[in-house]
Amino acid sequence: MQEIKYISTKELSQMLGCHVDTLQRWRSSGQGPAPTKLGRHWKYNLGEVQRWLHDQQIERGARDE
Repeated sequence: MQEIKYISTKELSQMLGCHVDTLQRWRSSGQGPAPTKLGRHWKYNLGEVQRWLHDQQIERGARDE
């Protein structure tokens, strides 16, 4: 079984180059990569984040055509 790697909201904000508040807005409005609440903290499955980023590139490419 493959180990799931989770990253924090701060790590994801650095990875995406956006503010933590942006991720909090996305989370409350159902946008962006899906978070998981582990204990008292929101975490993001790195594999799911990578899939979400890939999907964003595909959607953007389809709009640009």
